[in-house]
Amino acid sequence: MDVSAHENIFFDSETGLGGQLEFARIREVLAAVRDSNKLTHGKGNPIYTLRKPFDFEDSGEVEFVVMSDVNQDGHYYTGARLPAEAIHIQAFSRLPAATGVYEDSEGAWISAAAPLLLDGEVVGLIQADRTVDFYFEELSALRQQYLINGLVCLVLGGILSWLFSIYATRPLKTLLHATRIYGDGDYDYRIEQRRIDDFDLLFQDFNNMAHKIRKTHLENLRKNEEISLLNDELEDSLAETRKSLAIKGEFMANMSHEIRTPMNGMLGMTQLMSMTALTDEQQEYLDGITNSGESLLEIINNILDCSKIEAEKMEVDLSCFPLWECLRQVGDIIAPGAQAKELELPVIIEASVPEMITSDKTRIRQIILNLVNNAVKFTNQ
Repeated sequence: MDVSAHENIFFDSETGLGGQLEFARIREVLAAVRDSNKLTHGKGNPIYTLRKPFDFEDSGEVEFVVMSDVNQDGHYYTGARLPAEAIHIQAFSRLPAATGVYEDSEGAWISAAAPLLLDGEVVGLIQADRTVDFYFEELSALRQQYLINGLVCLVLGGILSWLFSIYATRPLKTLLHATRIYGDGDYDYRIEQRRIDDFDLLFQDFNNMAHKIRKTHLENLRKNEEISLLNDELEDSLAETRKSLAIKGEFMANMSHEIRTPMNGMLGMTQLMSMTALTDEQQEYLDGITNSGESLLEIINNILDCSKIEAEKMEVDLSCFPLWECLRQVGDIIAPGAQAKELELPVIIEASVPEMITSDKTRIRQIILNLVNNAVKFTNQ
């Protein structure tokens, strides 16, 4: 484009257009650009040139110069003005610019502008408009097509889902029926249906599981019978044991009574002997015999207590007694054995130990006797 020729085109309301020849040459160039870019349409001028009017700084408007197509009045140039837009300001600053899609009363558009330079100075700009109604038409068509396709897919999906539900639920109902029968205890039930899909494998697995469960069930029945027999044998054995224990208890009671009678006689004789004239040494030995006899009598009484323990009738005989007396009696009984092993057996009571205690004297003495007797027995020096 001859930009200098573009500067020679002027419009006056009285004299009309000035620079007709230049105007025609530029219009031809714009028409060629229009045709090469396929911008022709029936809704206005797709490509035109603009420039700043003399009062641009005050008015903020741009002026039409040349149009590729005629306007509504049948002219290629009107000299009309329009407010400068962002793409105009950017083009006047030597940078190409473009808009996004916008709509007006004539349709939807997209515009692009580029500066016209003369000797390095911007003397105008060229702008091209292209309708994008086709885009919305195609978008609407695509939406309609997608809607139809979606409805078709929805219908087909519903039909396929219905068919699949019939296909899949029948074998599941068969499995549910078989499970219920099996749960009711019919371990001989098997699924006889055959299919040509994976459900056939599922039926086979169910039958295999049912066979294993039946086998385990029979094995459990056999074991239960064995356990029942063992329980019967155990009951018989327990009865025999109870009978044996009863006999044992009766024997122990009888023997304890038989032993206790001569023991009471011996203790009576020692008591009578203690009333005679004895030396101190003889009296000491006699006291030891008396204490040992009393301890043995208590052991016999404990044997009798076993029957009371079995009958849960054992009672603790609580009394208040001096602990030192209990320890002295134990010492008198154990002393001969300790002396025989040349062991020292002192009886020492700490000051913090109470003098009188409340307990079962017989059992306290027996416990201490057992402990000290074991100590002497397993002590060598």
